[in-house]
Amino acid sequence: MRVLLVEGGPTRSGALASIIQRRGHHPTRSRLDGPIAADGTDVVVLDLDQPDPAGFGALRRIRAVSRVPVLVLESPAQLDSVVRWLELGADDYLVKPAMTDELVARIEALARRAATPAGPPEQVVRVADVRVDLRRRTVIVGDETIRLTGKQFDVLATLARRAGSPVSRHTIMVEAWDDGPQPNSRSLDVHLAALRAKLRRPELLRTIHGFGYLFG
Repeated sequence: MRVLLVEGGPTRSGALASIIQRRGHHPTRSRLDGPIAADGTDVVVLDLDQPDPAGFGALRRIRAVSRVPVLVLESPAQLDSVVRWLELGADDYLVKPAMTDELVARIEALARRAATPAGPPEQVVRVADVRVDLRRRTVIVGDETIRLTGKQFDVLATLARRAGSPVSRHTIMVEAWDDGPQPNSRSLDVHLAALRAKLRRPELLRTIHGFGYLFG
């Protein structure tokens, strides 16, 4: 796997490049304010020590010429910044300092997804013993069918379509309430609490503080 590390600060990517190389991959390093050659790269990591408008510009330049997966590594996390990254085309986001194993695993997952030929959307999402049938709008936990309200299923479906990746609160509210007025933040919290109680698998529905939620 070829990983391009685009550095916005001096503190992280040198060590990260060494770790990626020890895992058998091939990192290269570039500066945020320099040319970014994404061609021939499997994953790009934008490594930022602080929110930096130049980072948004770098992602725009990458997206103008390539659909290579991009992971943003940033500190500190700010909700407005996270939402903007995702809207501009970032594929994943992690808050620094990130656990090394999780960071490398996410990079590898992005590369695997990009290498998988596109096919029809998955209709049944399986996470542990939970099965979410997006077409039939049913949820089975173990051998038991779980009754959800329509809006609870819409929230779960938004997460299930991106199982294994963080989903921002903004994205959930836009997609799950696309047929009506946008809810307030408290309404989303109520639906998530109800989902956790009904699924009885709290470890599968995680809160990503300052950002949103992850199903998986």
